[in-house]
Amino acid sequence: MARWTQARNSGKDIPISDLSAVRIQLPGLLTNGYIHFYLTDGQQTGNTLIRAASDENTVLFNPRQFAEFANLKSQIEKKIAAAKAAAPAVIDFDQLDKLAEQYKQGLISRSEWISTKKKLLGL
Repeated sequence: MARWTQARNSGKDIPISDLSAVRIQLPGLLTNGYIHFYLTDGQQTGNTLIRAASDENTVLFNPRQFAEFANLKSQIEKKIAAAKAAAPAVIDFDQLDKLAEQYKQGLISRSEWISTKKKLLGL
């Protein structure tokens, strides 16, 4: 069974939105591998097995479990990418104000105003 290194007697939930990346370290002949979860706002520790064993965002696994953890890494990376793609775009209010002013002055048509406004709002 894989081992969550710090919270041995309890679980820890990390929302996908809090993850920036996930890294897997292959197990060696005599060592376990690990999967490390990088948080968007957290300080990162070094990438050694000794540090990983004491990191609360790392799970150690044995060589027989590698395929399962590689699949887990792939699934988490897909979810991180989807979460980033679904993140709302930054709205440029200055550009929206300029667009409204151009419409009021008659420099652009109503259809141009609506279509450009939708693009700026990400609709």
